[in-house]
Amino acid sequence: MNGPASVRVKLEAGEVEWTRERLRTELEGKTIAPVTPVSSDGGKTWKTATAALQPSDEDRALGLFVPVKVEPTALLAGYLALFSFLLFGGPFTLIALIMAADPGPRFVVRATAVAIAFVLGPLPLALLGLRARSVLRKNPKLTGHARAWFALAVAGLLALGCLVGLVLAVVR
Repeated sequence: MNGPASVRVKLEAGEVEWTRERLRTELEGKTIAPVTPVSSDGGKTWKTATAALQPSDEDRALGLFVPVKVEPTALLAGYLALFSFLLFGGPFTLIALIMAADPGPRFVVRATAVAIAFVLGPLPLALLGLRARSVLRKNPKLTGHARAWFALAVAGLLALGCLVGLVLAVVR
């Protein structure tokens, strides 16, 4: 039990080794006090049980660069939104805007271009962002709220572009 998942706990009866999960369960069940001494390095240093369960500074720093405990749908939505202006929804919306502003093609062609741009641009982003928000509301231990909101914001901008294209298609 001497792995990174085990901790040494000082109890009145003596020292015991527990897993971090058991420590969390005992702490949540209030069978031990939050100030119970806990050591994760074999008894060299001690901290309180609540401090022992907090993520370390290294974990927080790593989380800035690597997605740690991020909901996968939020991760996908965030990266898709980040690259959508250049690779996915942005070009479709731009082409639809150009086609809608051109008075040459018939209305049906212009409106169809805008509809296709909407289906390929903002719609997938919005669906992924909403799905991620739904999962994140159910599991508060996961992160990714900002990624989900970013996907919804980009989807809104692309939808606004499609709306402008639809107006241009109707007016021309």
